[in-house]
Parts: sequence; C-alpha cells; structure tokens
Amino acid sequence: MTGRPLIGLLCALFVEGSHWIRLRWNFNDSSYESAWQLSFILMVLTSVVIWLDESRYTAVLVMMGWLPPILIPLQFVQSYGMRDSVQLTAFSLLARRSRLRSERLGLIHQSVAFNFGNVTFVVTLLSTAVAMKVESVLYLPGLVVLSGWMLIASGRCRFASLTPLLVVCGGLAVAGQQGLEELEKWVRRGGIGQDGRFNPNMQDTRIGQRGQVLLSQEVMWRLTTKQGQLPPPLLSTATFSNFVGLKWRNTRSTFAEVDTRYVDGARHFIINEKVPQDDIRRSHELHLRGSVDKSFAMPLPVSVVSMEGLGDAQVEKNLVGTVQVKPEASVVDAKVRWTRGVASSRNMDVNDFHVAGADEEVVRQVAEQLDLRELADLQSKLRRLKQWYLDEFRYTLDLTIRQQTPIGRRTGDNATSALEQFLTEVRAGHCEYFATSATLILRASGVAARYTTGFGVVEKSDNQNEYLLRGAHAHAWVRVWDEQKQTWLDFDPTPPSWMEGNLAGLSWSQKIKDALKRLREDFFLWRTNPDNEMVVVMVVSLFAIALGLVVVRRLWRSRSRLEQGSRITAFGGIQQNTPLHDLESLVLRCVGQRPVGMTYVRWLRAAEDESGELKGLDEAIRLHQQWRFDTKPVGKPDQQRLRELVESLEHALRCKLSERQKT
Repeated sequence: MTGRPLIGLLCALFVEGSHWIRLRWNFNDSSYESAWQLSFILMVLTSVVIWLDESRYTAVLVMMGWLPPILIPLQFVQSYGMRDSVQLTAFSLLARRSRLRSERLGLIHQSVAFNFGNVTFVVTLLSTAVAMKVESVLYLPGLVVLSGWMLIASGRCRFASLTPLLVVCGGLAVAGQQGLEELEKWVRRGGIGQDGRFNPNMQDTRIGQRGQVLLSQEVMWRLTTKQGQLPPPLLSTATFSNFVGLKWRNTRSTFAEVDTRYVDGARHFIINEKVPQDDIRRSHELHLRGSVDKSFAMPLPVSVVSMEGLGDAQVEKNLVGTVQVKPEASVVDAKVRWTRGVASSRNMDVNDFHVAGADEEVVRQVAEQLDLRELADLQSKLRRLKQWYLDEFRYTLDLTIRQQTPIGRRTGDNATSALEQFLTEVRAGHCEYFATSATLILRASGVAARYTTGFGVVEKSDNQNEYLLRGAHAHAWVRVWDEQKQTWLDFDPTPPSWMEGNLAGLSWSQKIKDALKRLREDFFLWRTNPDNEMVVVMVVSLFAIALGLVVVRRLWRSRSRLEQGSRITAFGGIQQNTPLHDLESLVLRCVGQRPVGMTYVRWLRAAEDESGELKGLDEAIRLHQQWRFDTKPVGKPDQQRLRELVESLEHALRCKLSERQKT
C-alpha cells in the first residue's frame, strides 16, 4: 500500500525469521535503549529527508509509511532476544534515570513491560491506512483477515466463532470504503462545495463580507531575473469572465495541453504559439522557484511566451489564458520566457462585455458619470478611471460593507448591493472591490475586460538578489483588450497604497521560516540534479555500510545459539509437583500466560505484583523449593504447613479476582 512492496517483504521476513533460525542474543535493558536510540536517529534523519523531498501536504503521510522499517531495530531485539518484553523506561531518559536512582538507593522500582511486537503490528496497520496508494478493494478485507489471524494465533479466540464476525466486518469495510469513495467523488463534483484546492474556473471573493482581511506572510514563489532586467509588475494565476453571485466564474473552462518545442536543446512548453523560435531566444527571462502541490496554477506575465525546466510535467491552458501545471516533483524551478509585446491569450468572448445582475444600473451610471465612452482611446479611459479611484476611494483591509440583498436581485428601494455601497457610499475596500468594479465599469464603457488574480511583484530580497511572492502579495486586477494592438493589457485600478502594508517589517519567526523554506527548496533541487545524484548515493551508501558493519560486528560477537531441534525442549527428568502448583490456574487469570523461560516462582511473584501483597507467599515458596530440590525428604508437618499456606493464598487470589471483576 505504500508503494514499496520489496521493503515490506524484507521487513516481514526479518521479523518472522526468528521462527526459523536459532541465533539469539541475551539483550538487556541497555540493548533496548540502544535500539530505541538508533530508531530515533533514523526517524529524525528520515523526517529531514522527507521534509526536503515532499510537499507539506504529503510529508506526514509519507513519514508514516516509513515507520515500520524505522522501528526494525526495536523489533529485532524483541524477536531475537531472550526476553519477551521491553521495559517502558527504555523510551524515556527521565524514566531511565529514575530507575537507576532507585536501583542505586535500593528502592523498589515498578516499570511497565510490554511486547513490542504489538506496537509493530499496530504501526504497520496505521502506516498502510494513511499510505498514498490505498486504492485496492482488498485492503480493508485483508486488514480484517490479518487481525483475525492475530487473535486466533494468540489463543484468545476460536476460529469457528470468529469467522462469522470477520465476514461481517469485511463486508462492512468494503461497503464503507466504496461509500466514502463515492462521497468524495460527489463532493469534488460540487455536491456540497469545493475540495479546498485552487479552482481555475471559479474564484470566491470577500465582497459583501465584513471583517479584517488576513494576509499570509508565507513565501509562495521566489523570482530571479537576468542581470539588468526588471520583472513584470504583475504575475497572474487565473483569469475569469463572469461575475455571478459575488463570485467570478468561467463558463467555457476546457483545458488543453500546450505544444512543446525544442529550442537550443531545451524543451519549451509553448504558451504563445504565434511567437517565432528566434523571438523566443531574444525574449526576457525570469526564474520561478517554489514548493507546489500535485496541480497548481503558474504565476505568469500577460505576455508569457514559453516555459522550460518542467521536465515531463503536464502543462495545460484554457481559453482565458490560465496555465495549469501538474508537476513530477514537489519543488519547481521553471524558466519563463516573456516579452513586452503581444499577450499569450488573443481570443475574446461575449462574456468579456457582459454586465448583468443587481449592479448593472449603478455600474452604467458610474460609466456615464466619468464619460468613458466619450474618450477616444483606451489609455485615456484607463487613466481617467484610475485617477477617479485615486481621488475618491481608499484602500483598506478592514471591510465594513455587508451584502444587504439576496445575491443577484434587489428587494426594495433602500436595499443596496455590496458593490453599489462601495461605489456610492463607503468608497473603501481591498483589491477585489477595485478589480471587480473596474472590470464591470469598463465593460459598460464598451471595453472588453476580465477579472484577474495573481501576485504583485513588490518585495525584493537584497541578500539573495531575488523577488519574493508571499501570500500577502496576492492581488486582483483587470485585464483589458486593446483593440488597436489586438492584445490584452494588465490594468491595476487599486491605489498604490495596497503595497505599503505588504512591505512592513517581518517578524524573526517569519524570517526563520523563509530561511528553512529556501534551504529545503534549494537542497531538493541540488539533490535531484542528475550531476549530483551519484554523490548523494555514494554518501548515503557509505554511511549505511559503516553503520551496518558496526552493528553486525557487535551482534556477531555476542551471539548465542539455541539447542538443535525444537526451539523449546521439555525437561527430561522426574518432575516433582507440590501443592503450590495448584495455584497455576488462578495465577493464569491474574497475570496471563507464563512467558517462555520464566520460572514458576518468578511467575508467582508477578501475580503478587499484579494483585498486591500475598501473605505467606515467601514461606510457601521456601517450602515449595525445599520439597522439590532438597535431597532430604520433606517432613509431614512441613507438607501440611504448605497445604495450609496454599489454601490461604488461593482464598486471597480469588478475593482479588472478585474485587477486580466488580470494578
């Protein structure tokens, strides 16, 4: 289920090999502590590698998939040791110090002991349950069968009584799995909402919602340019054509894969098919580097030409110019070619002139008030509209406008929509208000316009000589059609004051996060570079070989071998039973099955530890040992005394069991 069946098979053979081979080691508490320290070190190293390799959405799941082999050292000392339990103090430094202190002072220290095989079993089930490839219909029934196998092997369940229960559980598991899969598909289709990922065909807005707009300081992308070149001021991730119900949508949302072309030996994904190959060589360049999910929208300038450095990723583009990428790796380092000329998307649609709904009247009134239709050229219209916003409006992240009407219609003379309040009364809002209203006003003035989202390039890191695109730099603006040049242009109606809040000083914690993110991305790209793969493999292999040699050498020197034949051989001499053996059934109910290799007397002591002090146990054990092993016959008074003590102990144990059942 984790996609690593060979490693899973090797781990299974390693664990079960203790039933087939006779090599054993007399591991003590220090051995368990060393095994835990080794597993902990492996866990830390694996976490670092996974953090560097995987995206933040999958790192925890991948780490869970690696837990079973990471815990193999602990399972080794359990399976191939002489003891069948591990002390809980092996996993805690403070608990170990407390135990050593008690031993030094002669105090009694009670520690919890457990079989680590149960932990391995549970961790294995958990790692497969959260694995990235859990798609087989056999998974849940197989899980039920394995659980039943374990219960039967433990002797706590009978096959005849357990089989019907396993069948019912397996059927419920399959039905539940299929039901959840169908529910997930229904949710993704829009049954009860979106799945939380970026949707290139629909954009929610905060228009009509009150409250503070929170800005994330997380770095989404890092941008670098050639020496002497300036980056474009705006990089768009998506463009929309219809404003319906306070949301922007695309009605024609079909994505198609873009063509590829090799230029100077490099594979280019062609975004603008009209640009000749020679113009690609002469175009501007910028590098975009960032951590990505399985599918994302690439932030690109309006006049993007091509992209390279994406390997075998799948690149798609829709009719309004949104470019969607499905990458191979969790970190992308793409080179983007762009010009200051023709935009990559040249088509127009009837929706680019559409103004409808409750805001149509107020939008047309504003367009008439500004006399935008009377201006001859596009640039004059854009300058007048931008100046109007600068003179009459204020940018703010503290939103006070509330939608007063049902979305899409009026309910009375005094009821006003959120956009109408913004244009006529409040005149303060964030970029979504400015971009949405400007798009509709330009359409009412006869200019084709689209709503666009993306990032503003406003922050430069001088230390690394790169531009940073943070979540706080997310922005909305307008893309307008220039009829004279037959191309789309970016127009930002939001007052420039929106940049001031984004350029505020960063906290020290955010600077640390930025440095860690930069380290992760740069190391991932260095490690996955074909020129460096051999170095990485050699370093890891040498470390693994050295560690393996040290462990194997120490194990080989301390090995033991079980006797030839069966793993456990019965005593061949005359067995002398005493009345103390009559307590076996009660002790079994108190502390469970006697572990292999544990003496009967030590087992009785465990019952005392479990049930509390048993009066007369020490004397009974002394007489029991004398009866069994003393060369002189035990006298009748001592025999009678042992029987009396056994009766007293039996009564005490039954009382303890009765009290336990009541509680």
